[in-house]
Amino acid sequence: MVVDRIPPHNLEAERAVLGAILFEPGVFDLVLEILKPEDFYSEGHRQIYQAMLALETKGSPIDIIHLTDYLKSQGALEKVGGPEVIAGLVDGVASAVGVEHWAKKVREKALLRRIISEASGIIEEAYGEPEELESFLDFAEARFLEIATERVERKYVSLPELLTSGIKFLEELAQRKDITGIRSGYTDLDNLTNGFQPQDLVIIAGRPSMGKSALALNIARNSALEYGKTVAFFSLEMSREQLLIRLIASEGKIDQNLLRTGFIPRKEWGKIISIAGKMSKAKIFIDDSSDLSVLDIKSRARRIKSEAGKIDLIIVDYLQIVRPSHSVGKRRESREQEVSEISRSLKALAKELKVPVIALSQLNRQVEHREDHKPVLADLRESGAIEQDADVIIFVHRPALYGSSKTRSRKKGKQDEPEDYNAYAQGVGEEEEIYDEGFCELKIAKQRNGPTGTVALQFFKQWARFENREAGYNKEQIPEIP
Repeated sequence: MVVDRIPPHNLEAERAVLGAILFEPGVFDLVLEILKPEDFYSEGHRQIYQAMLALETKGSPIDIIHLTDYLKSQGALEKVGGPEVIAGLVDGVASAVGVEHWAKKVREKALLRRIISEASGIIEEAYGEPEELESFLDFAEARFLEIATERVERKYVSLPELLTSGIKFLEELAQRKDITGIRSGYTDLDNLTNGFQPQDLVIIAGRPSMGKSALALNIARNSALEYGKTVAFFSLEMSREQLLIRLIASEGKIDQNLLRTGFIPRKEWGKIISIAGKMSKAKIFIDDSSDLSVLDIKSRARRIKSEAGKIDLIIVDYLQIVRPSHSVGKRRESREQEVSEISRSLKALAKELKVPVIALSQLNRQVEHREDHKPVLADLRESGAIEQDADVIIFVHRPALYGSSKTRSRKKGKQDEPEDYNAYAQGVGEEEEIYDEGFCELKIAKQRNGPTGTVALQFFKQWARFENREAGYNKEQIPEIP
């Protein structure tokens, strides 16, 4: 391997940037958006730029006199070449008009050096013959993707620009007159949320065995098969084979225990083959790696987007077992800090890829000690940051797991379905706290840009399948049940 080659750099561009700042200090804000001190190849230029930053922070003028005095006070004046070098930066600078162009040139060379540095490290790791090749490849890809996201882009927008694009967006919504986000396939949930919106972090939380994973998989199926969306499903807990069994069981209403044990009646095989043909059209990409960081998820989502041409929805099952992206040499954090980092990173992922990210989450045991066993935001496990970062929080709650498995009834002793779930919920008649085993409440406990409320679904555990309740159950937002 050649080690004596000179890294990419452009000293002329570096001098032009520094000279333009001294010639017209007003351009410094523009340069700050593009360059960091470490982007300069010349150590002297780096120190000069750092000195300019220090003067800006202090509120001092950025000119030759103040810059020279500051460098002298820091014992760095001679290190950068003396007063002559400082004065020489403005020689030949007639205008600061081209400063953005030169700053981007400096940044491009810095990124090339970063690529070389990362590639060298990857080469060294490869010579060490890492044991987990797939993990190593994901790591290598993630490093380069991280560099790619550092390219210079303007991060802000003026109000006139925002109004132009915003009015157009509102006109499109008005013409569409429909759900604007990614549909879940559950009518009342979609009406309440208006679909899962791009850039939103959606948390689906619940205690074990409530059906969180089944609900997430049903949403993936509905989005892909019914609405033609491309879904990336990251399952850190269940294998791809387990997910496939659930998909087939749900689609064909086949007892998943038959599929797991292999005792499949002959009559079901025709149905399974038919389901396979139907499901083959669904653009669902499943990754069942058990040791993923958000950086890994990001790199693989980008790969899926490249392969499929787009990506509309990302589902992560589940948040608490995503691996933190610890930096090298970084002191290990508390579990709460780790979960906070994961939560923030998932929200950042949603914004960067401009898709909704649904992350499943566990609840702590406090809900078990509550008399009504109904989850609240404080039950989110291990971190209050989840509540802060999430745009939508949905609790999955099946009352029958805490009590009777009978059908919920409006009047004592009556065992049929309630005539009107909303009326029941409001306390009409003499009700008895008994529940149909499949009755499931989805409580939208937080929605940053919409109302909260509760909708009811029917869960068929043997099929791992959720369905809309019968007509009349969810005609309007369901209030809290006393």
